Amino acid sequence: MGTAVGCIAAILSLAPVAHANRADPPDPHQPDLTRNFCPGGQWGFGRLRVCDGEKYPDGSYWHQWMGGNRWVGPTWNYDCVGDSGNNIMPAPPPPGGCEGAIPPDAPGQPAPPDQPPPPGQPAPPDQPAPSPPGQPAP
Repeated sequence: MGTAVGCIAAILSLAPVAHANRADPPDPHQPDLTRNFCPGGQWGFGRLRVCDGEKYPDGSYWHQWMGGNRWVGPTWNYDCVGDSGNNIMPAPPPPGGCEGAIPPDAPGQPAPPDQPPPPGQPAPPDQPAPSPPGQPAP
């Protein structure tokens, strides 16, 4: 009897939370292929399905796709991508894309010449100034 009362109490305590989440409108930037919510468009053939969210001002967008085969079953992929003019082969996202999901200073990329390197990376070696035409290089 105590177990039944505990189960009923747990169900009732979770019901308002689940109901509140359904009332919120979904974010148009976050596609959800399982609910067929693809504000940026969708397409597919065979086991491949693609679902896109709305684009951010910088042209980046969330790109969800499902692939797989009969031995593996479905595979779900969710990527931040850039606008390449089509969603079959999207471009890499710009730094800071998808509202900051892509870091603006990705590791391994050198700092622009007019900025210091990111913390933890050594400074680039000094480059000698170019010699004037007709002069030998130092």
